[in-house]
Amino acid sequence: MSHGPLVSSRMRKVVSLGVSMAFFNVALAATTASLPPPASLADQPPPSGDPNSALFPPPLPPSSTDSLYPNDPAALPPPPDPSLSVHAHSGDRSRRSHARHARRQRPERTPRSRPPPGPTVSPTETSITPQSTPSRQNSTTVYTLVDSYEGTTFFDQWDFFDTTDPTNGMITYVSAADAMGAGLAYVRDDGVAVMTVDTTTTLASGDYRKSVRITSKKAYNKGLFVFDILKGPYGCSVWPAAWLVGPSWPAGGEIDVVEGVHENVYNQMTVHSSAGCTLDASKALAAGSTLKEDQVEAEVFTGTILATTCDASENSNTGCGILDSDTRSYGAGLNDAGGGVYATLWDDIGVRIWFFAREDVPADITAQDPDPTTWGSPKAYWATTACASSFFSDLSIVFDIVLGGDWAGATFSTAGCPGSLADYVANPANFANANWAVNSVRVYQ
Repeated sequence: MSHGPLVSSRMRKVVSLGVSMAFFNVALAATTASLPPPASLADQPPPSGDPNSALFPPPLPPSSTDSLYPNDPAALPPPPDPSLSVHAHSGDRSRRSHARHARRQRPERTPRSRPPPGPTVSPTETSITPQSTPSRQNSTTVYTLVDSYEGTTFFDQWDFFDTTDPTNGMITYVSAADAMGAGLAYVRDDGVAVMTVDTTTTLASGDYRKSVRITSKKAYNKGLFVFDILKGPYGCSVWPAAWLVGPSWPAGGEIDVVEGVHENVYNQMTVHSSAGCTLDASKALAAGSTLKEDQVEAEVFTGTILATTCDASENSNTGCGILDSDTRSYGAGLNDAGGGVYATLWDDIGVRIWFFAREDVPADITAQDPDPTTWGSPKAYWATTACASSFFSDLSIVFDIVLGGDWAGATFSTAGCPGSLADYVANPANFANANWAVNSVRVYQ
């Protein structure tokens, strides 16, 4: 998709879905076939009279995280069949390249990009045997909280995007007043911020469903961004993302922190940039590898490389993506595990993303005294050795939920979703899980 000189980053990610869906089609059957339905979005009903009360049925009996993701490696999703290569979802590449165009539109905002197709091997948890080497990181660095988006004032410092979706989704973004009036954006009594698509209106086939996209009023230059997500959107046709984007896309850059489509189980992290930025593959730590003497644990990453060219003008703007190997990092697995924390550090050595499932969140994050030098290896790392910090500037924070569009629409049938996209979007009963529940977003510098 293109808007003049810009190409939506969401469009690039359609290409990457070839791999993500290849992983997913096999993993989903093994992971979810025998599982009970995931818990509803919130543990607490919305405010009285909320039109989206259908989102919150009586709570189901708690499901066992142990049974979902037992320690026995044999019970984890098996590696995908080698025959399920990227080509299984190839096709019109331009159709699948999904960048999230004009993501930031405030008057001129930027797109969001989609990561490229990944390798044909399944993501696996990396076992790291660290050596006793001194860290090059400044362990005395103290991160100071500069902004905290949480509680009753969560929505006060965000702009609501209410123009046409630049990624061609079957949605209508609404204003702040309309979103809050219709119960599409609100803060629960316990301080959790909820953003959801309309789950009550039955539409005619082909009509667009109301949704929410918000952009922080403030932009940042470097920092530590800690997203504490209680629950994330997922389901057939659903394409959510939490990301950072500059005002002059792609010159300002784009960092997709949380993103996926349909019933996927692995989070996809991607950078989109102007020409000259690449992913330094030498920073990847292969499964079972031992750190070399010249390597620092916090400066190698454990995710699976999907592509190394970040330039939005190349490869249909697929960007340089990395796939998490943790089935708790996205979708039903994330929600069943009680959510988790995604920490994105943008500093002088690059951009790094860590993910911690709820039970693994470091105590220093909970105490609001974060120390990334103690967190081990990140899931993703774009080092300045191949992508200088100058490729990113004035980044704002964005949350959105798209239905269909350049990625989820292009892969609706191949993902195993039923019927047609138009008919599916028309039925509000299909979107009980198409919501964000956010504990907080904290920014440190």
